[in-house]
Amino acid sequence: MLHCFLTTLNYGVRGGGGISDYLPSISFDPRFRTCFYFRFVYDVLYFIIINTCLLNIIFGVIIDTFAELRDKKA
Repeated sequence: MLHCFLTTLNYGVRGGGGISDYLPSISFDPRFRTCFYFRFVYDVLYFIIINTCLLNIIFGVIIDTFAELRDKKA
């Protein structure tokens, strides 16, 4: 159940295009379970930091620039 939840969270939230698409998959086998957890945390943190935060900063700058141009035009 835990493996199903983590896999759904990991692949469902990111939706492709991230760095983990290029990294090899790690099995949930008991021998590699620690590596699986570290990889899960790495993938989710990368998604949160890069995709969410940095892209929102870039979009905020773009929207602010257009608002500034609109104000100058008015």
